[in-house]
Amino acid sequence: MKRLLSILLCAVMLVVTVPTMVFAADTTVEVSNGMAFRSDTTQDAIDQWAAGAATIQENSDGSFTVTLQKNITLKQGATSPITFGNFQDGKTQPAMILDLNGCTVSAKTIVIANYGNLVIRDSQGTGKVVYDGGQYMTAVQNSGYSLTVQGGTFECVGADSVTYNAAINAAAGTETVIDGGTFNGNGAGALTTYGNVTINGGTFNGAYGVVSKKAGSGETGSITFPENSTAVIHADKMAFVVHGDGTNNGTIDVKGGSFDAPSIAGKLSSADPKTDITIAGGSYTADPSDYVAGETASIKHTSEQKTLYAVGGDVQALANTAKPGDTITVLSGNTITVPDRVTVENQTGNDISVNGETIEKDSAATVHKFDRTSWKSDKDSHWHECECGEKTDIAAHTWGDWTVTQQATETEKGEKKRTCSACGYEETAEIPVLAHTHKFGTEWKTDKDNHWHECVCGEKADIAAHAWGDWTVTQQATETEKGEKKHTCSVCGYEETAEIPVLTHTHKFDTAWKSDSENHWNECACGEKGNLAAHTMKWVVDREPTAAQTGSKHEECTVCGYQKAAVEIPVIGTTTPEEKPDSEKPADVPQTGDGSNMLVWIAAMMMAGTVLTGTALCARKGKHSR
Repeated sequence: MKRLLSILLCAVMLVVTVPTMVFAADTTVEVSNGMAFRSDTTQDAIDQWAAGAATIQENSDGSFTVTLQKNITLKQGATSPITFGNFQDGKTQPAMILDLNGCTVSAKTIVIANYGNLVIRDSQGTGKVVYDGGQYMTAVQNSGYSLTVQGGTFECVGADSVTYNAAINAAAGTETVIDGGTFNGNGAGALTTYGNVTINGGTFNGAYGVVSKKAGSGETGSITFPENSTAVIHADKMAFVVHGDGTNNGTIDVKGGSFDAPSIAGKLSSADPKTDITIAGGSYTADPSDYVAGETASIKHTSEQKTLYAVGGDVQALANTAKPGDTITVLSGNTITVPDRVTVENQTGNDISVNGETIEKDSAATVHKFDRTSWKSDKDSHWHECECGEKTDIAAHTWGDWTVTQQATETEKGEKKRTCSACGYEETAEIPVLAHTHKFGTEWKTDKDNHWHECVCGEKADIAAHAWGDWTVTQQATETEKGEKKHTCSVCGYEETAEIPVLTHTHKFDTAWKSDSENHWNECACGEKGNLAAHTMKWVVDREPTAAQTGSKHEECTVCGYQKAAVEIPVIGTTTPEEKPDSEKPADVPQTGDGSNMLVWIAAMMMAGTVLTGTALCARKGKHSR
């Protein structure tokens, strides 16, 4: 029994939980009609309308946040949208906040209608509101007091009517603020209004960008793009459309944003775009010149890739994107700054200033971007310089007074500086040493000729020649060595030394004779010869001859004792005549051919022959007797 009860209990639980499980797995809820969300809406009421599709929560500031939990689709045939607020509760009623939370709400009728104060956001970034009925309707209708869109994607797939279709439509008397989100009008406009719309951001896509209309009541819509708007319009035909009867027309005031469209503006009925549309800012792919107010600056930027226009506060931002070789055409305004080597055409009808340089009307120039916040300088001039090195505003320095930074002395130079009042360049200069006042020392300075007193700078005073005293010999000279003497200046004490030449030589001849084979002499230590004379020779017998043995004799000078080599004396008994010394030989020897003494010579020869014969006979006789 217990087992059976357990089985039945499990079966019941399974039956009960299956619908819940299937429902939780389904992320899209279909409803027959929309629901009214107000400050008194309860969670039970929401769950009865679309269980688990949304939650509601009151905030600390009194507002209420509705957060979608599932995709919601209004079924075909639905006639009422999802609404927020109650118009009868007035302008001060609590704000309602719709957080798409990444969910999609779609319908073939108006999807969301505001009757109070509504804020739409998308905390997940993928939330959508889609009208896909193909008729003259919109995805979001603001018929209340204020609508603020902060995020989400809003799309109208309608009849492609610029008059009646739009992703968002605002009724007369309403205030709409677009801070973000994406708005797709497809073949129609992305936004239409009979009320006041301020577009701070967001992306708007469609055949037309935004449309400002006149209501049947005579009220007119106005669309404002503030100066700091980050809105982007991508339109297949034109960015702006105005509607009206020519007297009461919708208006568009543009001070910021980016607009990509082949044409700036168009009209419905009798509106006049050139009057009803005022452009004072923003960037454009089409020429906005016809709508630029007064003296508002506008330019055209032409590059290899495309042509863009900018107006007002967006002019400089666009100009800053130019690259060398691009062209900036100034359509209106009087001053602009462009990057280096950009060509600027002036079509304003007046002279303009570009990077501080003047470009005359109806002329063009390739300009430089000079840095005018800081000066470049050298020692003579200052200037503003472009990043390419080009210079402008070249001018000579405007010097202030000199300021001494280091005083000069008599031995060291000083320094001074001055500053250019225009660029701040500092120039330093040398201060010469001070004029010198001589201070001469008491000590004498000297050289070999003079003495003087000297200043530390080297200047001399009291220059005078030395006053010399007498010479004093400090080393006597000899015949072989020089001597030395000195004398002293009586004023400064300078001493001068001088050389004493060697004494003149007096020959002192040695008493001993010097000789050679011809002469004899007495010699001085210096080598000088005195008493030079030829030898006076005589024979000196060294050994007397005997009958058995020869003797010897030599010639010897009777003055100096010089001896010649000894000669032999024959043994006794020979008839060899005795030879006289050279000194005793007659000086006059008859010359050949001289016959004056011929007889004397003949007699002498005969006597000599007799003597020789006698001698020979005696010798022979003696030999035989022995």
